[in-house]
Amino acid sequence: MESCEVEFCGVYRGTAGLRPATITETASEMAFGPPDKDLEKVQKDLGYEFTDKWLLRQAFLHPSAGEFNNTRLSWMGDAAMQLVVSQLVFASSTRGTTEILHDRRKVMVMREFCAEGAKKMGWHKLATVGKCFAETEEEVTCNMQAELFEAIWGALFIDSHGDYKVVLNAYTKNFPLHDLEPIFMAIDAVKKKDIEARDIAKRLAKKRIKVAEPAEATPKPKVKEEK
Repeated sequence: MESCEVEFCGVYRGTAGLRPATITETASEMAFGPPDKDLEKVQKDLGYEFTDKWLLRQAFLHPSAGEFNNTRLSWMGDAAMQLVVSQLVFASSTRGTTEILHDRRKVMVMREFCAEGAKKMGWHKLATVGKCFAETEEEVTCNMQAELFEAIWGALFIDSHGDYKVVLNAYTKNFPLHDLEPIFMAIDAVKKKDIEARDIAKRLAKKRIKVAEPAEATPKPKVKEEK
């Protein structure tokens, strides 16, 4: 029990700043991370109610939070997103060559785009990190947001028993094809100038997603100082 207490006390939740994580007793087993009301919003965003709420909660746990984290879900989500994005790219590129299809998909699954997706949905504010999380550069936070974004799709894929259509419907609900088509055209245009794919992603990430709220500064991890 002592190790559990140490683990819980060392976890902080990312909002505008980071605050102590909420421990909830309403789950099937005691867990930490975003409170139930925030998880309900995420489920509403996805248009899907999780059977296993722990899977969704785990998607928000950064590896620094401890043994139970989102790395495996992120790996699964990356694969699920590859399928979904491939479907969207293929559907919008009826005359595109395989090279065009590859270039479009490659840019859209890069961490810059995934991080922007997390910010658009507000999911990045629910990230839970451990007190050992490195306070270094923004690139670390970008990685954290991207992996969180992938982990949510991974959790959805697993909870739906690998139902690809569930993931596709949830993705297109928030990132509809008509919003992505201008981005595809922009990718093709800059690709002709031999610009590296990652540079393309950086340039187009924020153009891909129209955020209703004013852009906010990337929150840097803060940990509670020990007295």
